[in-house]
Amino acid sequence: MNFTDFYLWLEENTGDLKDIAILKGIENLIEQNNELDPKKRMNDNQIKKMANNMWFSSLEMLYNDIKSRIPKDKLKKGYTGWIDYLEEKNIAASFREGFESL
Repeated sequence: MNFTDFYLWLEENTGDLKDIAILKGIENLIEQNNELDPKKRMNDNQIKKMANNMWFSSLEMLYNDIKSRIPKDKLKKGYTGWIDYLEEKNIAASFREGFESL
């Protein structure tokens, strides 16, 4: 499974988590931004872009972590092996719970 497939699977299995995570990221970045000197503050587009980058960065970290832990017999099965592993380990639910607890 490549990163794009993983991203699509996760998005399909976590509902509106992406929207929630990006919104939380924007809220945190706005708080941080407001503490900066007015001349150094980011504009709204920069904040949104940063929040999106944070979301994708967290997905990349999760993907790389899973990729390093997935058993070789699952890897040999390709996409279906990945899906089996992701479902066995309840990755989508765990990832959602982790984000919601932030």
